[in-house]
Amino acid sequence: MPPFYICKANKNAMVAQFSTFFMGGFFAAVVVSALQLCPLSLTAQQPGPPVPSRPDVRAKDKYDGFIGGIREEMPLFPGCEEHPDYATKKRCADSLMIAFVYDNLRYPYAAWQDSLQGMAVVSFAVEKDGSVADAKIVRDPGLGTGAEALRIVNLMMDQGIRWTPGRQAGNPVRVQFNLPVRFKMADHEFPPPPPPPKADEVIRAEDLERIPLFPGCEDLGTYEEQKECADQKMVEFIYYNTHYPPLARENEVEGTAVISFVIEKDGRIGEIKIMENPGAGTGEEALRVFKLFNEKGLKFNPLGSSGRAVRVLVHFPVNFSLN
Repeated sequence: MPPFYICKANKNAMVAQFSTFFMGGFFAAVVVSALQLCPLSLTAQQPGPPVPSRPDVRAKDKYDGFIGGIREEMPLFPGCEEHPDYATKKRCADSLMIAFVYDNLRYPYAAWQDSLQGMAVVSFAVEKDGSVADAKIVRDPGLGTGAEALRIVNLMMDQGIRWTPGRQAGNPVRVQFNLPVRFKMADHEFPPPPPPPKADEVIRAEDLERIPLFPGCEDLGTYEEQKECADQKMVEFIYYNTHYPPLARENEVEGTAVISFVIEKDGRIGEIKIMENPGAGTGEEALRVFKLFNEKGLKFNPLGSSGRAVRVLVHFPVNFSLN
């Protein structure tokens, strides 16, 4: 293969698309670039060997999709489909994507406290169907900034956001993205984030975006898929192990017992209490079933929405019905 050099005919050999956005004290930058290269012409007394023809990569793209950065049409964040041409759609989509990132971004408390600034970079793929997958941190300034940037990309998966897929030779392809997220302090415009909870503080489940999950569904892709699976497994465990109290059956007592419990940082169950008791042994039976969690060694996934383990208070209803 002959050597290459940057085409002289094209002074702007580096083609770049650059979008910036400022919101709440943050700056974002999304850059996609590529070099336009040409074969180097060499003067020689004898002609060299014939230059092999370039392989047709379109067939590979058609069947294998991915892999690379620049495509004829890059994937677009949704919301701009009504625009008539691709260039206008892309400008609109880039703005919406950056707005999504910084509308949902929370400056990590430790980074804010230490005045840490920098750029985190998250790599992810946009699949042929427009879904986001394989998100990972490739650059981390530290103190929770990388984890926060990753949480934002994972939020796209959790919310089921579908991009318009990238295209090559008219076919949808899988495209890799590197998304830079800049953390920049601006105290006069951005309020400080809330401090982390104290070591012994208990947070209500309804105050968290993500709650610890019953074990057994960790291999599923998104948090929403894991939660749906985990909720189902938890309900099955409770009702499989619950026995209708004889006294309640004899007296035709029905109703809903409500149990409160704390999911500790290590995933164990603690501080189990009966909050509502229909009577005739129903509340006590529900309490017994929840104590089985620890006896059988079941541990919840303890990570909360902040990406750190917290103590979480949960209220769970157990319905007793003779029907």
